[in-house]
Amino acid sequence: MRRVIFVVGTSYKVSSFPLRERLSFDMKNIGVPLKKLYAKKNVDEVMILSTCNRTEIIGAAENPCACVGDILNFVQEFKGIKKEEITPFICTKLDEEAIRHVFRVASSLDSLVVGEPQILGQMKEAYRCSVEFSTSGASLNRLMRRAFSVARRVRRETRLGEKPVSISYAAVIKMREFFGGSIEGKRAMVVGGGEMARLSLKYLLSEQANVMYIADRTLEKAKEIAFNCGARAISLDEIGKFIGDVDMVVTSTASPLPVIFRKDVEKRRKDLLIMDIAVPRDVEDDVADVPGVFVYNIDELKGIVDEAIKFRKADAEKAEKIIEEEVENYIRYTESLDFELVVARLRKRIDVLKNRELEKLYKKLGNRVEDGDRMLIEAMVNSVLNKLLHEPTQNIRGFLNHPEGDLYIEAIKRIFSLEDAGASMHCFFAETADVKK
Repeated sequence: MRRVIFVVGTSYKVSSFPLRERLSFDMKNIGVPLKKLYAKKNVDEVMILSTCNRTEIIGAAENPCACVGDILNFVQEFKGIKKEEITPFICTKLDEEAIRHVFRVASSLDSLVVGEPQILGQMKEAYRCSVEFSTSGASLNRLMRRAFSVARRVRRETRLGEKPVSISYAAVIKMREFFGGSIEGKRAMVVGGGEMARLSLKYLLSEQANVMYIADRTLEKAKEIAFNCGARAISLDEIGKFIGDVDMVVTSTASPLPVIFRKDVEKRRKDLLIMDIAVPRDVEDDVADVPGVFVYNIDELKGIVDEAIKFRKADAEKAEKIIEEEVENYIRYTESLDFELVVARLRKRIDVLKNRELEKLYKKLGNRVEDGDRMLIEAMVNSVLNKLLHEPTQNIRGFLNHPEGDLYIEAIKRIFSLEDAGASMHCFFAETADVKK
């Protein structure tokens, strides 16, 4: 039975930051929830993509409707959130719609900031985890290989990758606006050692900010980052001790709990700007209640995002056309992997060759072959061919759900010339070519 691609989840488009925060997963410890989800009866293949702007479960299932039910049950059990609380904010996409969505997400067309480069790396990491914990299969492997190839094509054929705008960049732009158009000389603290924190540091330095402190759970990582920018490395426990020295903070850790607390900022004598771009949030809720402390989170970067979308509109439209073309190519390709179709074409190919050779034999033998002999010859030939084809036919069926099954089926199609004349094998060989590059 064919497995249907599905996407179940929520994003900044339909849910609030607090809800996304509750639904987020720690990607550094994704193994436990991933394996529990995979253990559900109707979940055949699955990966979890959890970023600051979305939590989506992507996979394939023979019974997608039952699978969606299993996923909602899993979320309720694992996150302790009742299904009725989240159902209005959960989007479910199947088949072509799901494929298109995955391609758009990988290509950063569905991001809060269109063209931001981080999402592709986050999706690759989510997929890598599904491979590591053996929760992916032929359908998901095929889909993700193609999604990464599509994302590379979009970067190559549009300008969305030029002057990349990320959440980190939008945060720094917001800080610049807050301080009247410039943060040159403003004293800053960067909390976190991940990609978003490092990008924030990069943009702060490019704006001539005075980055004084780098804080991270791992002091050695903080020292490594601080060494390259002349800052001081501190632990997360020391944030309260040094936060009084700075004008602004950018924080983005993977901590499941806050790392900046009200007690850390209560004794400040001057204004403090905190950009919390972490999910879950790094800043305790009541920090924003302290007079002179201004806290912004991801959802409050919408204005900057709208400007980025306007600037990139033409390239985004071109990218959307690429996506549509690639979705069509992908569906045509997956349909060509249909078990019944491949086997039928293989048997047809063998029958054509068999009949051609029998015709040559009968011409050579002329009138010396009686009708009864013809029947015996053809029965013997058919028997041999059926026995030769039986095992390959069963193997083709088995390949359909093998992690690399489509590659084997593609090889069979090429070996036996099963494609129609002029048929494109764009999907398979484009992926291979991209890897070589």
